[in-house]
Amino acid sequence: MSDLSFEHAIVRAARGWLGTPYHHQQSVKGHGTDCLGLVRGVWREICGPEVEAIPNYGSSWKTGEEDVLLKVDLSRFSAAPSSHLSGKPFESQGAFPA
Repeated sequence: MSDLSFEHAIVRAARGWLGTPYHHQQSVKGHGTDCLGLVRGVWREICGPEVEAIPNYGSSWKTGEEDVLLKVDLSRFSAAPSSHLSGKPFESQGAFPA
């Protein structure tokens, strides 16, 4: 799958969630999701099972004094080399698929 067709598949998958009501800490298409739940649902549709369980998080994304999700994100993504970035935003690569 080319990079552009992969990006289009992500957009199509995300559009499939339109109309799903907001429910904190949910990730069920058509039944309820929050912003992280949308990302998780699209991931499952495009990439397969999630690689690890998401810890409970508050509506402010924080639990106590520690920002749990930020800590998880930094542990997973801070080591990614910049050579993996295309240098151009998705919008500049053409129209979104229908």
